[in-house]
Amino acid sequence: IYDEAGKTTTLRMKQMTDTSAGTPIYALPPKVAMIMPRAGSSRSPVIATTVQIDKLEQDLKLPGTVKPDSVRIDPEHDLLMDTQTTGPSDAELPAQLRYAPSYQERLRAARRLATGDKIKDDGTVRMLTEALSAESSDIAAAGILSLLADSGKATLRPVFREQAASKSPGRRAAALGALGALPADPTDLALVRKVALSDTE
Repeated sequence: IYDEAGKTTTLRMKQMTDTSAGTPIYALPPKVAMIMPRAGSSRSPVIATTVQIDKLEQDLKLPGTVKPDSVRIDPEHDLLMDTQTTGPSDAELPAQLRYAPSYQERLRAARRLATGDKIKDDGTVRMLTEALSAESSDIAAAGILSLLADSGKATLRPVFREQAASKSPGRRAAALGALGALPADPTDLALVRKVALSDTE
């Protein structure tokens, strides 16, 4: 919850530990990542901080001059814990797709954005294509390529060809699969044949 007047984001935390049998309340130091609006800046929009959770229920207040686009607790999954949240909301997904610290979160956001007929939407395709070009994880990139393949848009052929030239086997395989889902093209058939005959593939 963002308080415009107080310029703070409040995280309402509750430990689900059953303390009736004497189990103590855990003291945990999770990281919290706030993805801030870019506003034209070239700096990373992710502000990470470590908080202390040591009560059954508590509110954590994080200062910030503007409302974050998204907030993630334990963003890189460092702690062995089961996190139950009400989010992310649909409004948070574009920010998570581009800037979530964990590739798992980025790929999860991509899948939610592409649910159902959304993958046919030009805006969604553009968002995923832009994310793909900046994606550092080969696993997430391969997942995004598979989603884009489901769009069936031949205009993505140059994107798929570019990714098919990647040094990553996962990206290459996903890109070739995406090209194979489009109407046959002599250039693409030659590319697939070249890969199939290569001793290094």
